[in-house]
Amino acid sequence: MKLKYSLTVLLFAFSVDAVACKERPMPDKFPINEIEKKSIVVRALVIAAEIDASGAYEKTKSFKARVVKSYQGNLVAGAVFEGTSAEEAARAVCPVHLSKNFQYVMVLHENNGVYAISRFTLTPRSDWPRYGRYKKQLDKAFKRK
Repeated sequence: MKLKYSLTVLLFAFSVDAVACKERPMPDKFPINEIEKKSIVVRALVIAAEIDASGAYEKTKSFKARVVKSYQGNLVAGAVFEGTSAEEAARAVCPVHLSKNFQYVMVLHENNGVYAISRFTLTPRSDWPRYGRYKKQLDKAFKRK
């Protein structure tokens, strides 16, 4: 009995890292007020994504995406770009996990041609229940010509 208890405690101790972060909740409205003027905001289809499983928090190591709609910034519809997860302190917030063949609303930052996505911005995926609502809110807030 003691051995079974010890193994259970040991397994739990090693699995804590996998659940030590929290997903950002899905609000009713997309947090447009959190978007900085220098941010790049797009709706993009992920063509390829690689996950980095080397740390306690698995994150998107790199990705390639095609812009479906540009809301703000220097990327235009049809453009293909590559990006990575921003290097930032986790603060118990789960990193972004991008999956191939899904569309996402992405709030990106660019530094010397490298696009980075932050764990602290909402990055809704096209199969999320509120994705359609977010698209409409962004279309209304960012009228591009």
